[in-house]
Amino acid sequence: MVNGCDSSTAIDKTSDAMTMISFEGIEYTPRCVRVRTESKVVFSGNFMSHPLMGGTVSGSTGSPDPASPLPATSSGSELTVNLTKGGAVPYYCTAHVNSGMMGAIFVE
Repeated sequence: MVNGCDSSTAIDKTSDAMTMISFEGIEYTPRCVRVRTESKVVFSGNFMSHPLMGGTVSGSTGSPDPASPLPATSSGSELTVNLTKGGAVPYYCTAHVNSGMMGAIFVE
């Protein structure tokens, strides 16, 4: 379980070359997703209101992961990343982490 996500129940997008994760309010959609290596993941929303950070959340505290493939992003409206390594890629909104705005990408 990472950021409230379990790889066995995450939405399966392993057959898609690109996966869109949108956000507004205090929710990522989809929040928990599985993709294959070399997939592109596109985050779409207002990063000024919802700064993205790669890392884990414990309780209501976020811990940035300096090795995350997701760059800290606080401006613009779209971020595309190419995920080349397997494993969990947790993320959260730095402004709304205490409201549970977090998720994870499981790269297979």
